[in-house]
Amino acid sequence: DQSIYRFRGACRDKIKVYYDLAPADTPKTTEPALWVECAQEAKKGGFKAMKLDIYRGGGDVPEWARILQAIRADVGPEMLLGVEFHWRLNSEQTDRFIAMTEDLNLWFIEDPMRYDANLEHYQRLTTAGKIPIVALEQMLTLKSFHEMIEKRMCTIIEPDAQYCGGSWH
Repeated sequence: DQSIYRFRGACRDKIKVYYDLAPADTPKTTEPALWVECAQEAKKGGFKAMKLDIYRGGGDVPEWARILQAIRADVGPEMLLGVEFHWRLNSEQTDRFIAMTEDLNLWFIEDPMRYDANLEHYQRLTTAGKIPIVALEQMLTLKSFHEMIEKRMCTIIEPDAQYCGGSWH
């Protein structure tokens, strides 16, 4: 039934805008203090949420967890923290990352693993619900979105107009 895709009017009267470090501005280190400085800049700018491409600093899961612990300790529990991985993790790294950061109350983890080889793992993560999973950025068609939603592929879908054509036709 295509009727579920018809526009039904405004869903909200405001949206949350988050601070997203550009790759050039992302610290190229696992030194927590430099990451904390970035979070402080976001907070000074009035942002209440931010997304970090934490893998760009190098290191692995333990270093990333330490960075996030330092950021959380500095900016407090009210700042929403999302983490983007651009499909760079394997399933074991993803599980370790969640285990090491679930007490930090992360806003979301975006695209930790490739979709194609990890569908069951994504379903398990979404069902477990420890940290919301953002995915489906590279879906191309309405049908592909619908299939992944039915399979409970993620907690939050994230269509990207660069891939899906810019409209829901």
